[in-house]
Amino acid sequence: MVNVAGRSKGCDPCRRRKVKCDLGVPQCRRCIDLRLACPGPRLGAFFVHAQAQPLLGVPPAPGAALLACRASAHDQLFLGHFISSFGLSPHIASGPTWLERLPSFLGSSGAATASIRSAAMLSYGTWAGDAAVRADAYRWYARALAQLGRGLLAAAPPLDSTVCAAVMLIHFETGAGTARNAWVRHVKGAAALVEAAGPEACRDGSFLLEVLSHLRFQVFLASMQDNTLHAFAGREWREVPFRGHGKTLFDELVDALFAVQRCLFFVQQRVDMGRDSAGDDPFVESRPLVEDAAEQLSSWNERYMRFLRPASWEDSSRGDELMLLGKPGAMGSDVAVVPTLGLPEAALMSLFHAGRLIIAQLASVADAGLPDTAEEDSRIILQANRFSTPSNSPPSSKLRPFMMLPGLKIASLWSSVPEVRTQAAALLLNEQILTSPMAELALTSDGYFSEMASSILKPRTRFPFVK
Repeated sequence: MVNVAGRSKGCDPCRRRKVKCDLGVPQCRRCIDLRLACPGPRLGAFFVHAQAQPLLGVPPAPGAALLACRASAHDQLFLGHFISSFGLSPHIASGPTWLERLPSFLGSSGAATASIRSAAMLSYGTWAGDAAVRADAYRWYARALAQLGRGLLAAAPPLDSTVCAAVMLIHFETGAGTARNAWVRHVKGAAALVEAAGPEACRDGSFLLEVLSHLRFQVFLASMQDNTLHAFAGREWREVPFRGHGKTLFDELVDALFAVQRCLFFVQQRVDMGRDSAGDDPFVESRPLVEDAAEQLSSWNERYMRFLRPASWEDSSRGDELMLLGKPGAMGSDVAVVPTLGLPEAALMSLFHAGRLIIAQLASVADAGLPDTAEEDSRIILQANRFSTPSNSPPSSKLRPFMMLPGLKIASLWSSVPEVRTQAAALLLNEQILTSPMAELALTSDGYFSEMASSILKPRTRFPFVK
């Protein structure tokens, strides 16, 4: 019933106009369509932190800002959950991240606001099992797509808010999967916007630099799926944006993963050119690149692995990297190991060992003279997956498939141990992954330079992946 105290949950504007409110959150669609200030439906109590101020005079009449308090509270709830779902520890996020800047984009542009709401509401609705919030998330996603499309047609769209909108659409699709590889298309779109701005723009803009740090990893995953190499892997993009700012351990790991990818792409290019028929071995030719990637991984291992290793792994692995951490001077003496292995730490360990697994396999056929760590790396990838239990994971379980899948995928294709390949393939088929937008990547044997991996594991046919 409309306009009856205590019975209608509709927003104030709809109640005053005596029309039925659709109860959309954080603002109802009727008010949005009419461009009215909507405080959102009356769906229970919200407690918003505010500093008490002494009463100096007669309080003013409620304005638009006060009317929007409930909508703002919804935004705080959904966005706060979205940010906390990443579960970044101080070891990994050493400074402000792009996530902390998201609240400043609410209200900055239609596309940015709509995309932030779509991803944040989907994250919260999925975690809370709230079908109504999830349904509204899809509506905000549709609105964000339309507004972003119109914004890109403008003469000079605001770069920060446009990139923010594109990146948040990626996160919506990693949870929703509205179409086949939709998240990949959004990754490529967001990367194209940043690439068009140039590396100098990222160096000058703090948000662009922070979002580039995040986007580079997603570009790496999309490129591995396509067996390609993105411009972000080039020297200019690896150096110019970070001058004067420094890199986090995550930035340096992505650099090392790009180095691994350059080795794979180099060999693939040589094979596609048919140079092996003239007697040149693409794997041997890749030796300098393989050695460079191995050096980057070794440097990252020496500097950062102790940040990630849980105390329970003190004596559980014979890995060289864990033995190295016991040596004086490997890292500062004031750094303590983490007590448990949460999802972010497990994902980083899995990615490191996945990269080193590929390098070990490439080195074995490139005569690079590097230690053979392939079996060890394979088993640690499985171990990291077991340690990243749901109890140690951040609130949003949708992040788990996205973060742990790359390591498992690489182990299932590149491991030298058949049992490990079988176990990794089985883990890829778990229900959580199969019900996520990552299911297709888990089910297919394509991507991640799989034919090259097969050629190494079956040495009788060195180049079966020649087209």
